[in-house]
Parts: sequence; structure tokens; C-alpha cells
Amino acid sequence: MSRSAHLKFEIILDYVQELLPTQERAEIAAHLVECSQCRQQFTQAQELISFLQDDAVLEIGRKAHQKAVDLFRPWLQTRQAVRPGAETGLGMIIRRVRANLLLDSRQELNLLGCGLRAAGLGQPFQLLYSVDEGRVEVDLQLRPATDDSGRLEVIGQVLGCAGTERNVELVPLGGGSSLQVQADATFTFRFPIVQSGEYRLNVNDGLETVEISSVKL
Repeated sequence: MSRSAHLKFEIILDYVQELLPTQERAEIAAHLVECSQCRQQFTQAQELISFLQDDAVLEIGRKAHQKAVDLFRPWLQTRQAVRPGAETGLGMIIRRVRANLLLDSRQELNLLGCGLRAAGLGQPFQLLYSVDEGRVEVDLQLRPATDDSGRLEVIGQVLGCAGTERNVELVPLGGGSSLQVQADATFTFRFPIVQSGEYRLNVNDGLETVEISSVKL
């Protein structure tokens, strides 16, 4: 890498998210020490990723949300262009991968002595899932419905998917009809009213389906 050439913003985004090989990361780190313009881009990339991951992204205004989408789109298009393997001579192959639970904020409240049942009633909580050690992350925010019915509002965001589809499905494990929504360009989605229970969550980006086999609401 020539240190005199400025880095592309999508490369800096990959660097911030630790998606690059070790050698390339070392070269970029050395470049950032010497290049003030790229350091400024690096700071913007950090802010963007933090902005997308922050819970507040679900509450921001339309203009701020659109700005984040516009900044994020070139990186997403680049990732789609280099994503290996999805299409062959036999057509599109969609992989199915399973996500693992990293965080249930109700457990933290339980450690404080609230009790898991009490921790899940009447207040918001968070569930965080990961695929391949953080390659894809699914962040779910769950809030009690305003009508005191015991139902929940489910708001989520997926980070790391590279396909162009935005399909999210919530399937009740005890039987019944599944719920389906389309996520937006930042892969943020919302199920307005969901009954308490156990569900399977499927996220399909057209290249792979991320499956969370058990979501306990």
C-alpha cells in the first residue's frame, strides 16, 4: 500500500470493524499515523459504526437516519461485490447459519437480585446474538406494549449481512402464524406487537439465512 495515497472510506470501515487481514490492518495503521485526512475519515467511520450500533439509532430523526444510510451504502455495495461464493452456475445458493446468544440483559438484572421473572416484566431488555465470532450480529431491543397487555414491541438491527434482501421472520415455536417484515437500508426492523413466548428468528439477506433458533420473549 502506498502511504501517499488516501484510503477509500469503505476500506476504513472494514478496518474499524476488524474485517481485514492482519498485514493489511498493520499497513493501514501505519498510514493513519502519517495522514491527517485519513485519520479524519477514520474518526467519521468510528462514529458511523457506533451510531449504527447504538440503541439510539432506533429513535433518531428521519434526516439523521438517512445520512447514516447514505454513508453506509458505498461500503455495503463494496462488500456485496467481493462477497465470495454466493452465485454459481447452478444459481443462487443460500447458506443457513445459526447465531449464538451473547447477551440477555435480564440476566444482568437477575445477578443484581431482581430475579429473572421480575427483570423481564414491565421494562425493556436487550438480546444480542452473534455469528462467526462477530461477522454478523443481531441486536434485539424488546419493550412492553403501552396497553399493559403483556405483549412486546420488538425492534432490531442486523450488522454484517452483505446481501441485498432485507427479510426478517419471527416464527412462534408453539405453533401459529409467523410474522414477517422488511428491514430498511441499515437492516433495522420492527415488529410492533408480539405475544410473549418462544420464537425462531430468521434473517435472510439473499445470500444467507441467519437463524436464531430460540428467542424467549
